[in-house]
Amino acid sequence: MLRIVTLVAICSVLLHTEIAACQDQIPLRATNIDNCVNKFIAAINHSDSEELRQLFTPRLSSVETAETTTRWLRDILSKKGPVLSVETPRSDGSHVRVRLKSNDGQWDLKLFVTNDFQVDAYIMVPQIETIRVPKRNTTKLRLPFRDEWYVHAGGSKESENYHFRLGAPSFYAIDFFYLDEDSKLFRNKGESAEDFFGFGRDILSAGDGEVVVVIDGVPDNIPSETNSTSASGNTIIIKHAPDEYTVYSHLKRGSTRVKVGNRVAQGDVIAQCGNSGFTTAPHLHFQLTNSLRFSESTGFPAFFSNANVRIEAKPVSRDEYSPRRGDWVANKQE
Repeated sequence: MLRIVTLVAICSVLLHTEIAACQDQIPLRATNIDNCVNKFIAAINHSDSEELRQLFTPRLSSVETAETTTRWLRDILSKKGPVLSVETPRSDGSHVRVRLKSNDGQWDLKLFVTNDFQVDAYIMVPQIETIRVPKRNTTKLRLPFRDEWYVHAGGSKESENYHFRLGAPSFYAIDFFYLDEDSKLFRNKGESAEDFFGFGRDILSAGDGEVVVVIDGVPDNIPSETNSTSASGNTIIIKHAPDEYTVYSHLKRGSTRVKVGNRVAQGDVIAQCGNSGFTTAPHLHFQLTNSLRFSESTGFPAFFSNANVRIEAKPVSRDEYSPRRGDWVANKQE
C-alpha cells in the first residue's frame, strides 16, 4: 500500500491577475520551446536574475520586481541545488511542463509561454512523493517489557483494535496493560497512578536502533482523567530501518533514560510505564510507523520473536507473533 504525501510547493511570486487571463500561451514549435526551457534553467543554475528576466513578457516584468526574482533564484538553489538533468518538455494545456532533477530529488517546472516564446508565468512544483508502507517489521523485535502483560487492544480488525477508528497513523497500534497475579489492574481504589501495578514498570527497546524523538515533561494524569492537549504524552521513537520506527507512548514523566541520537540495543531500558497524555489508566501504547510526520504516516503490523502466549493457563511459545486483544504475553526466556 502506498500512501501519497504532497510536499510543500516552492512557488514563485506569480501573476497578480488570474492565469486564465493571460493570452497567447500555446507553445508552437518544440525546438523554440526547448530553447526557452534551456535558457530558463541556465539562468537558475547561474543564479542570474537579469538573465532570467530577459525571458519575461512585459506583463510579468511589471508585476514581479527584480528583487523578487533574485530572492526566488536564491531560494531555489539553496533548497534544491543546481539542476542536473532535464526531461523532454511537454505541453500540458496552457503551459509547458518539464521534469528537473537535482541532488534533492525530482521536481516540475511549469512555464506559461506566449506565441513568441516569452515566459508570462512560472512555478516550481515538487514531485509527489510516495512513502512506502511495509507489510511488517524487517527488524527482529521482542516485546518491550519484562514479565507478562495483557493486550487490551491489538490485532488487524476494528472489533479487536479500536485504533483502526483513529485513522492510518494509528493502524495496528497496541495497548499493553500490566495486571497482578489476580488479574487486577490496581490496588486500593485506583485513585492515583501509583495505585496501578503497571505504573513505573520498565519499558524496553523492542529492537536495536537510534533514538530520534524523546518527549518528556508531560504530567501523569489522575486515573480516569485525560490530557487532550498532548495526546501521546511522554513518548520515545526509535528508528530501526528506513520507513520503520517503533513508538512508545504514555510514559511516566521524568523516567526517560535516553536522548535523541543515542544508539540502543534490544532490551535496553528506555523509560517507565506511565499515565501521560490522552489515557485514563497507566499502560504502554506501542506501534510501528513508517514516518515521523504523524499526519502523513501509516501504522503497520508488529511481529515479535520468541514470545510466550498464555493459552489455557499455560505459556505457549510463538515466534513471529503479532499481539491480539485478549492475549496474555511475555518474552520467552532465552
